Amino acid sequence: MRGGQLTHQLLSFSRRQNLCPTVVDLDALLTRYGVTSESTRERLYALNKGARERAWWDKYKDDISPIYLNYVGFEAGAAFIRQFQTSFLPGLLQTADYAEAVTVNSVDARKVASVVSLRLQRQVELAKREPRPRQYYVMDEAVIHRRIGIAKDPAIMPDQLRDIADKAEQDDLITVRVIPFDAGAHRGLSGPFTLLEFDGGLPDVLYIDAGRMEFASMVVGNFAAIQQSNVKRMLAYSSIAHAGYVLVAVTADSATGSAAAMFYLAAYAFTNLGAFAVVTYFSRQGEKYVAIEDFAGLSQRQPAMAAMLTIFLLSLIGVPLTAGFFGKFYIFKAVLDANEVWITVLGLLNSAVAAYYYLRVLVVMYFKEPGDSLDTLDAPGIGLKIAVYASALGTLVLGIFPGWVLDIATRAALK
Repeated sequence: MRGGQLTHQLLSFSRRQNLCPTVVDLDALLTRYGVTSESTRERLYALNKGARERAWWDKYKDDISPIYLNYVGFEAGAAFIRQFQTSFLPGLLQTADYAEAVTVNSVDARKVASVVSLRLQRQVELAKREPRPRQYYVMDEAVIHRRIGIAKDPAIMPDQLRDIADKAEQDDLITVRVIPFDAGAHRGLSGPFTLLEFDGGLPDVLYIDAGRMEFASMVVGNFAAIQQSNVKRMLAYSSIAHAGYVLVAVTADSATGSAAAMFYLAAYAFTNLGAFAVVTYFSRQGEKYVAIEDFAGLSQRQPAMAAMLTIFLLSLIGVPLTAGFFGKFYIFKAVLDANEVWITVLGLLNSAVAAYYYLRVLVVMYFKEPGDSLDTLDAPGIGLKIAVYASALGTLVLGIFPGWVLDIATRAALK
């Protein structure tokens, strides 16, 4: 490995992990990688000392997601950057005008300047590296036909395309390819991604731009569930929305977020197991009674089972004293700590949507007269009672005494 290649990997790793190797550790690393030149070793010792200073991308931490800043840290040390884009030109090739036109409609207006500044500084920092990384970009043809910024200045897109053409022609380290429409469907249609390759046998890093999949999961799940008249299908579709909450916790990219995700999964396991158990008991063999209206008057004929289902549905909504409340509370706290306020707001709005279709079942159970579906309902067996009561107990314990499970999850996340 060349000294310059090790330099950038050492610095970017140290800054991402907020640590620097000691002189003894660095000496061992250089020996391990076969760096024997005294001048190179002295330069690396000096750079290691400088690595204790804040990384250049740290100044954006108030406006940019920590997950993305972590990616920027990896990018800073990559030897080869490969990227595929479906909607916009790669950030490392964007002009200032194009970057602003793309960003203004996708982020909070107060953060536009910071996002654009980070994108342009990434270009500057990579250009200063020695040796500079190779860059290989593949774009869908739609990218170059989309006239970004036309409302503000019709020249933005033509100027951007000329700039890319000049870079690709003049810089041997930059390659740009376009997949034409005639190619039809291709694997890249699943979404944009970046592959970072490193020298020295270090593993590659794949960064997938999911396009806020957590939000899409919540919206799709909730609005599919709200249209269901079948309780089982409603619970099944709502599980997609709950998966979105877990993704929200992962978005925080922190030990707090990881612990919140684990707590939420534990809470959801108790709640959903109990809810499906009650619904399966009520629907009976052949799935005869699974419509919401079939649950009319359940509180009068089977008050215990109705009470258990009430606990589970309230937990799925996120009502206090249930596991679901603290599950969502910890997730939103982790996201707020990561400065993702808008995700928290959208999560709360989706929780309100979910409350509507869960409460709809409760209203039918408690405020409507029993129908024919209850005439042949047998008393629940001992096995079912154990499963339902145990699930309800777990739901309430996690809602009243959440600390011990969260402590276990936090210790696991820190490991």
